Amino acid sequence: MIYQFKMTIKDSKPPVWRRILVDSQSTFAELHDIIQLAFDWENEHLHSFEFREEPVYGSNFYYIENTLEEFQLPFKKTLSPAEEILEDHFIEVKDKSNYSYDFGEDWELEIRLESVLNPDPDALYPQCIKARRDGPGEVHKIWWLKDQAEETEFDHKAIAREVDEALEPLKRPASNSGQEIPNEEWLRLFKLADDFNKLKPWKRLYDDQIIAVYIPELDDYAFCSILGRNGEEFGLVAYIGQVGLKNLYTLLNDQIDSIDEFARSQSAIQLSLSDREELEPEDYEIIKSLGLSYRGKKQWPLFRTYVPGYYPWTLSKESSYILSIALEEVIKVIKRINTMPFELPDSTNGEFFARTLNNSEEYNDAVLKIDWGELLNYEVPLVVKDLDIKGVQKQFQKANISLEFDSFQLNEPVQNKPEERPFYPRMFVAADSSNGMVIFHDMLEPGPFTEQIQYTFLKLVENINAIPNNVVLQQEAYRHLSPLLEQLNIQSNVKETLPNIDELKQGMLNNLPF
Repeated sequence: MIYQFKMTIKDSKPPVWRRILVDSQSTFAELHDIIQLAFDWENEHLHSFEFREEPVYGSNFYYIENTLEEFQLPFKKTLSPAEEILEDHFIEVKDKSNYSYDFGEDWELEIRLESVLNPDPDALYPQCIKARRDGPGEVHKIWWLKDQAEETEFDHKAIAREVDEALEPLKRPASNSGQEIPNEEWLRLFKLADDFNKLKPWKRLYDDQIIAVYIPELDDYAFCSILGRNGEEFGLVAYIGQVGLKNLYTLLNDQIDSIDEFARSQSAIQLSLSDREELEPEDYEIIKSLGLSYRGKKQWPLFRTYVPGYYPWTLSKESSYILSIALEEVIKVIKRINTMPFELPDSTNGEFFARTLNNSEEYNDAVLKIDWGELLNYEVPLVVKDLDIKGVQKQFQKANISLEFDSFQLNEPVQNKPEERPFYPRMFVAADSSNGMVIFHDMLEPGPFTEQIQYTFLKLVENINAIPNNVVLQQEAYRHLSPLLEQLNIQSNVKETLPNIDELKQGMLNNLPF
């Protein structure tokens, strides 16, 4: 399940707090990492979670903490943060814990369980959904309490966004993300799929004639492409948000190097009109349980979600809702085109026919213009903390080493647990440019690429005990790593191919020994 916590700094007036969604299967070590990022602390001190024993006898407490062994008290019951799971200690709504950080400054948080929610298979956790006032950071508590009490102007929505962005390195799918879609929602979705099929929109529209549908809950668009003009695959793909829009750009501008890599990078929801044998048993059971029946080739509705780095998966409540809205509005447009033909704009130029909401919350026609350059060439931030950079510079010397450095996804999905969504591991590899020897590799689950590549590069430096004076990269890796290379004063060369890593990559992707 997903726990909704409210975390409030004690003694803060007005109160400073965060409302954060956390996987109940997380450890307390992971919860500690979430708290550190959420309140702008830098993990420089000891911490402790305090709970009352149940049933309560007097002041009987136990602690989950990383206290140094020499400070352990024989009468104090302590547990390891790395081994304890949240759901074993937060049992009921309103359960709470006291979190202490920096025993000198004595920062304290009240962590209260507000709600227990179903996970969304398409969402990544933790998520900050609300926040009040800036976090303290590593400052003196007395000074901060005085200063923040005098501060009056806060953009709380901006603070919540900033906290959620700070949590990016920790975001993962829920450990058990099964979420039932009610039968009435399934019936609505299948009815829309049937209406879509009857209209046969592929007879009039090509897959590059995109219809953008505004999704209010996302505050963004689903960019809908009609499949079937070539007579092979029929249905609709809704590319979701900014990531989906980037996928669409590569498709519209014929920049797909590998179909498999493109599929693994998609943010999309798809309706396919399939053959019976293409359905998984679970797909057929849904159709059967709803009392529906289909016959013939390319007549069976099949629904899938695509999340970058993860295996195609069944719908969640959120994705079924998004696809229902998209289909509903696309069907309206198709009916109009069938009766009064009109041309959709050329989406390759970033111009989309759109269905948007007006002030009365009703859908109407609009033209949505996207600046491809602004979308694709955004400035990549430096996400590594200044303290980590200074630590590396202090600990390691510059060495006359030139390295090839790159990242790629493996093409075989893996699964941590049987019920979890499989993912494609991402490899980070470094090879010595002079002799081709692979001197570093690391494999990670899918996550925010900027954070992963920057922090993995620091791990590389620690692994080889030196800061290389030159790094050779391909363009995409360079874009995301260049802010860190600049801080470390490392020269870089961008090349189209990296011979040593390319050889290793081909061996791994083809399951050959290396």
